[in-house]
Amino acid sequence: MRKKILEAFRSTAKTGRNAQDILIGGTLLFFPIIQFISIGFLLKKLDLILRLEKTSPRWDENLKELLIWGVMGAGVALVYLAIPFLLMLLSGFFVSTLSGGKILSLFFVRGQVINLVMILFFIFTTFLLPMAIPIMLESKNLRRAFNIPLILDRIFLIPRDYVITYATILSLYIASLAIIFLITQLVIGLILAGFLLFYDGYASIHLIGKVFPRQSVTVPVKTTEPDLFYSSGPTPKT
Repeated sequence: MRKKILEAFRSTAKTGRNAQDILIGGTLLFFPIIQFISIGFLLKKLDLILRLEKTSPRWDENLKELLIWGVMGAGVALVYLAIPFLLMLLSGFFVSTLSGGKILSLFFVRGQVINLVMILFFIFTTFLLPMAIPIMLESKNLRRAFNIPLILDRIFLIPRDYVITYATILSLYIASLAIIFLITQLVIGLILAGFLLFYDGYASIHLIGKVFPRQSVTVPVKTTEPDLFYSSGPTPKT
């Protein structure tokens, strides 16, 4: 697994084209609405990786398609993160408003319990998300991104590798967010955030592509000579 992780990170800087993709994607991620194009590019890239194609999508190929893919991917992520987000708001309401700032208040205790449930939901949903996205792309079916039994079945095919993959991806984003929050100047922090988060996504899709248990893969083979064992012509008489 260590070798796969190293290969995934090397893939992000293997060619000048990858560096160019990160530069463009990080820049677009800074702007509202347009940022969906960056997300769509990552999904398109992951789709090609899952199909074992070594080509890379072009930024000027079909912006509308990238935008649609980006909205779809962001929508899936938002649905998964909706419950933890709502629980976080509810916890804050109990702790800061209903408890009146009193630690011994029953509302304060309830808020902390809700906060714990929120953390558990966050771990569970973010754990499923790296498998939900490729399943959706593989099947070309948006509903399969929310098919929890199917997602868990795929995870249980590679439990050890998937846990390491999830931990690596989560560590990437936590490290990037820590760097962003340490920057005091808002504009510089926002600009850097685009590049760091896009790089995290770029590395993540390469890592997911290394461990994702594919159902089937069709590899086109070009032949220049007729098959000697299977011929469409008449069988010679003996």
